[in-house]
Amino acid sequence: MLHDESTYTSTQNCDKPALLVLGSGVLSNGQPGPILKQRLDKTIELYQSTPGVQVIVSGDGMSKSSSETSVMRQYIERRGVKTGDTKIDEEGFDTMRSCANAAKIVGAQTPLVIVTQPIHANRASWLCQSVGFENVTVAPASGREIFNREFLASYKAFAEGFYSRLSSIN
Repeated sequence: MLHDESTYTSTQNCDKPALLVLGSGVLSNGQPGPILKQRLDKTIELYQSTPGVQVIVSGDGMSKSSSETSVMRQYIERRGVKTGDTKIDEEGFDTMRSCANAAKIVGAQTPLVIVTQPIHANRASWLCQSVGFENVTVAPASGREIFNREFLASYKAFAEGFYSRLSSIN
């Protein structure tokens, strides 16, 4: 399934949404990698245009020296996101876990805007819907695409989402 530009929306159409910014790697110097930086910059842009929005930074927060989530948080807070508006998911090791953890943090009834690259949009949206989010949109962060990784990750996402939906029926 290819991403559909019509699924993207401004957060201004949502009632008190949460922005879910997905991790994508930190450089050895402790700075966001290029893809993560694009996501964080898009998050800041949306935050500044949307009063009352919550921001969830989701990634690997287990490294004590420069965890992905602490780098993400510092980056956006240094650029104007208020500390009280930032929620941390240190166990967002993959998109499925990030979605499930976001549901625990803000509740699946909260409108969710996922900040990610366009090639990742359908998979991320589908996984968040599979854990109970009903109002999911994607705010595309521009930049280079990682087709090979996304191609393989889509198969993993299908299995995780299918299992999640199947287990919710039982």
